[in-house]
Amino acid sequence: MFLLPVDASGLADVKAYNVLYTLIFKFEEYTKNGARYLKVVSSKITMEPESMTFYFENLFEDKELNDAYSRALTKKSKEIFIMLQYAYGDSYARAYSDIFNNLLSKVPLTELFEGV
Repeated sequence: MFLLPVDASGLADVKAYNVLYTLIFKFEEYTKNGARYLKVVSSKITMEPESMTFYFENLFEDKELNDAYSRALTKKSKEIFIMLQYAYGDSYARAYSDIFNNLLSKVPLTELFEGV
């Protein structure tokens, strides 16, 4: 077995390029002060990056090893993203829901959609 010391205190840079986002919201209607409003009760997001790059500055004590590791991760970026997408997706979906709910709580349904 071959072990290397890992130092997680250095800088890391992970970039995703040309990401296609698909957001799906499920809403419920409620009444406040006689007006009808919507709120997000669940959300789901899918993300499909065209490509990704990884760079870890100080993961290992050797710069060449850091660079090689970063290149290897970049080559396998699609596979790595598949493993990480649920963790990213859940936090992004919650953030978009919070932002959307903030708007929806201030604008009645009749102002959002004409004739409703």
